[in-house]
Amino acid sequence: MTDHDRELAELLAPLRVSPPEKSTVDVEAAVRAGRARRRARIAAGGIAAVLVVLAGVLVPGLFRGSSAPEDVTPAGFGEFDPFQRALVVGSAGGYTPVGYETGRYRQTVQLGLERSGVGGGTVTVYARGRGPSPGNGFVWDGITRGGQGPSPVYYRHQGDVVTMAWEWQPGAWGYVVLDGPFGDLDARARRVAESVAPGGERPRFPFTVPAPGGGLRPVGIRGQDGEAPVLLYATGERIDPPGEPVRALAVGVRSGLVPGEKLPQTGELAGHAVSAQPDSFTVFGVGAGLSVTARADPPGDLAGYGGPGVVQDLAAAVELVPDPADPASWTANPVRA
Repeated sequence: MTDHDRELAELLAPLRVSPPEKSTVDVEAAVRAGRARRRARIAAGGIAAVLVVLAGVLVPGLFRGSSAPEDVTPAGFGEFDPFQRALVVGSAGGYTPVGYETGRYRQTVQLGLERSGVGGGTVTVYARGRGPSPGNGFVWDGITRGGQGPSPVYYRHQGDVVTMAWEWQPGAWGYVVLDGPFGDLDARARRVAESVAPGGERPRFPFTVPAPGGGLRPVGIRGQDGEAPVLLYATGERIDPPGEPVRALAVGVRSGLVPGEKLPQTGELAGHAVSAQPDSFTVFGVGAGLSVTARADPPGDLAGYGGPGVVQDLAAAVELVPDPADPASWTANPVRA
């Protein structure tokens, strides 16, 4: 590690903050607004949204290294527990956490604006030695701190999107990606980074599933604070760029689902109506007003997850905890032996 790298811990350590009190942000609205904003930008062919910028522009030219072994951890490399949140992010710079995604090599927190408006972002951290280091297009900050030399912080600008890179832990890179109606996004990104600290809760589930077949393996969790999370399954693990969602089969439960125009009934399973679609499989009314959903997320063909039969078997094997209406009864170990 260079002297520049060691500066980061000193730069951010005194500025760590604890997670905020429960936000008044409308989480669903923030997520919907962010997705709609990104779809609109893509359709217009204008400035790409955060996810598209990173997936389409930064890879592979702007990041170095994206492969990792699946089962062996080399010396000097780290891993996260994919069932444990590895970071906490406070409300800072006008942004607040609205969702999260865990993984073995990378974890992400989604951000929304604290006040209504168009904007959002992500905080993505990588395990030691796993993530891409800043490449072409990133500019070193060069700001000195207390006469102790420049801080190892880098920025990249793409239209109205700013990406800040810093070493969030020794040998481990973190990235803050922001867009929004502000002229000082660099400073806001730094404040968001200052609010990042290691640690976090182990999400709990109102259901359990058996270990899947068809080559599927659990690779992480996706959720929004205050809601039941979903399990993410894939046939292998990748190290994706900052902000880009993991491509996975998302398995979970939802309330209020009934067969209809968007999810027409296509059959029955164990006495329950089901809807089999090209990118999802839903079992309605399994108990306590809940339905089981297994869907490709982002949307895609289920063939990539072992085929519709594997997905159907996985959804059919979901079992609710005895009292799914009581979060205190939820389990932190959703995969049955």
